[in-house]
Amino acid sequence: MEKNIVKYGVVHGRFQLLHNGHLKGLLLPAKENCEFLVVGICNPSVEQTNFDDTNPHRSELSNNPFSYWDRYLMIKNSLIESGVSESNFCIVPFPINFPQQISNYIPKDSVHFMTIYDDWGKKKMFELNKQGFKTFIIKDFINEEREFSGSMLREMLKTGNDQWKKYVPTSVVKIVEDLELYKK
Repeated sequence: MEKNIVKYGVVHGRFQLLHNGHLKGLLLPAKENCEFLVVGICNPSVEQTNFDDTNPHRSELSNNPFSYWDRYLMIKNSLIESGVSESNFCIVPFPINFPQQISNYIPKDSVHFMTIYDDWGKKKMFELNKQGFKTFIIKDFINEEREFSGSMLREMLKTGNDQWKKYVPTSVVKIVEDLELYKK
């Protein structure tokens, strides 16, 4: 990615559970291109989650097992673990299902750094542009096979398969274990 430092960069995602793909493929590349990173957590609550036919599974309660607070801790600790100073980022709710509300949570002159995986990613970019936000695609993954996904990792957690640990930052393993998240 060509370096073009902006004052405020924004990334968003469900981060159900934060994994190395999120960290190394989105959060850290975005931070390298901005002075201050705003990380938006989508689906911060059931009330701020809507069904969308471009990605129907994302709104199901079973695919959103971690609370806003759990994900906040995962993101914060992973960024710090990666060497990002806490004074150079913040974490906010990101109501992607209500795009007209997004400007209440982020700087108006920010650039939204995105990775595109599917039609849902394209729709989000369209909605952000429609709201007047600039977007920058870090990587377009359409038609690429992923090594792992949040869905795969949640399934591993649910079934007791410890292989999930190799796909997430060390701090996320600690949070999941310390808070006893995903206990049956």
